[in-house]
Amino acid sequence: MSFNLVRFKSFQDMIDVVGAYGRNFPTPTYHEVRVPLLNKEVEYTKKLLKDHKLQWSRHGCFIM
Repeated sequence: MSFNLVRFKSFQDMIDVVGAYGRNFPTPTYHEVRVPLLNKEVEYTKKLLKDHKLQWSRHGCFIM
């Protein structure tokens, strides 16, 4: 990761959320990040796109 990421507001937001959780925030394992958490996000993204894909079939869409 680039050191420039600390300049983003989203980085500070992340630090604030972790800090609000507390000192014992459990760090996810490599496996948890790669498999179940990634799969959960993929499914969430598919659900978000479901309505859009319906509109695309009606009106057309180009992704560039």
